[in-house]
Amino acid sequence: MGITQQTAGITKTSASVEQMNRAIGSVARGAQEQANAISMASQVTSRISVAIEQVAKNAEIVTQDSAKAASHSRDGAKTVQETIAGMEAIRSKVGLSATKVEEMGTRSEEIGTILETIGRYRQPNQSAGIECGH
Repeated sequence: MGITQQTAGITKTSASVEQMNRAIGSVARGAQEQANAISMASQVTSRISVAIEQVAKNAEIVTQDSAKAASHSRDGAKTVQETIAGMEAIRSKVGLSATKVEEMGTRSEEIGTILETIGRYRQPNQSAGIECGH
């Protein structure tokens, strides 16, 4: 083999090595870009995980607050029912008291009529008694 052929072979080999170096550089840059993308994806995943945990905690708090509100609402409804029952009892007793007061008024009128009648019969008798006594 001649020098020309050797030079051509070396040039060809050198070109192949250069091409391989460029390919290796491209692969290295691609690997670095993938590593960066994986790192960013990992950070985003961590942030999403933290956000999901916060949402879960907030949902738990809302559930507890809702349960408390429902309990207070039931207690309030019970209190309102008890108040209504108490007012009904008062209304019934006031009605009964009004009936008794009316009956007392009627009885007072009857007593007044009786006293008036007694008074009419007493006056002539008292006059007669005074005349008899003197």
